[in-house]
Amino acid sequence: MTAEINSSVSVSDADVRTYFTSEGRVNADHLLIMLDTEKDSASTIAAKKKVAQTIYDEVVKQKAENATFDFAKYAQEKAAELNNKTAGYARYETLGFFTKGQMVKEFETAAFAAKTGDIVGPVQTEFGFHIIDKIAEEAVSAIYDTAETVKAAHIVLGFGTGDQTTGAAAAATLADKVYVELQKGLSFKTAITKYSTDADAKTGGILDYFSSVGDATRFDELKGLKTGQYTKPFVDGSSYEIVQLLDRKPFVKANLNDKATYDKVKTALEDERKADAKTALVTKLKTQFPVREGQWSRITKWYGRGVGKVLGAVGQWIVKATGKGTTTTPPATDVPTTPSAQ
Repeated sequence: MTAEINSSVSVSDADVRTYFTSEGRVNADHLLIMLDTEKDSASTIAAKKKVAQTIYDEVVKQKAENATFDFAKYAQEKAAELNNKTAGYARYETLGFFTKGQMVKEFETAAFAAKTGDIVGPVQTEFGFHIIDKIAEEAVSAIYDTAETVKAAHIVLGFGTGDQTTGAAAAATLADKVYVELQKGLSFKTAITKYSTDADAKTGGILDYFSSVGDATRFDELKGLKTGQYTKPFVDGSSYEIVQLLDRKPFVKANLNDKATYDKVKTALEDERKADAKTALVTKLKTQFPVREGQWSRITKWYGRGVGKVLGAVGQWIVKATGKGTTTTPPATDVPTTPSAQ
């Protein structure tokens, strides 16, 4: 059936070009009122939905009255307030940019349909009720842009394994000393060998090409520097660092005139359409042949307590009587949980 679905999907050149300029990914954060579909009764679910609606109404009101309303701050405080009353009741998450297919369908549909700056909800998924803050959006083309990257070398002056406050102060003092020596003419390569506490000092302290996504702290420190220049000492995790820029590759905007990019975009659109067609068929089949979902862990628990327990005992008796076989009975397990929106 999947092969039949896939063979029916076609993508034209015009489709590719329209898709390339369409909305490709969304940046959002959200407040989730969590559901336990196996334990929550219908009345509990209704109560949680009411809580989510009340919060959403309050968010809309505050946003209308205050141009500087900070959803992230509000959502974190609200989640903490609710969790203080009932542990595990709510969660705030920053999701960053995500593309279609990365989130559950209901969440994805709401996030992509909203306008940048909108707060929408409550959106119900299998994980609960979401209040979604759409922070930004980018066209599909942005997914295929080549980000600016830099190559660097670094001197790492760790805080050590003892008291971190004392270690940080000592590392700061040493970092200032090294920086002064560099300014007086000490070569960066020599400084790495002489002072760096990181294991990569033995291989020159090289940081191969990375972008702001891969290493925002170091990338930001290198902004504005020319090849060969180095940063002032800065804190990165549990160490002070001085980083020297070795090379910089500029940002490159994706273009469909590039065959490799065109082929990637076309394949992505085909895959998206295939997935949508499959989802549509499954939805149709679920209606045509009524099914129950989310029951597996209940079944395995029931099996483990009932029939499985009896069969396990019988199996153990057979092993003892014959000396053959195994006494191990596979345990009943729950279905693994999935991250709230992913």
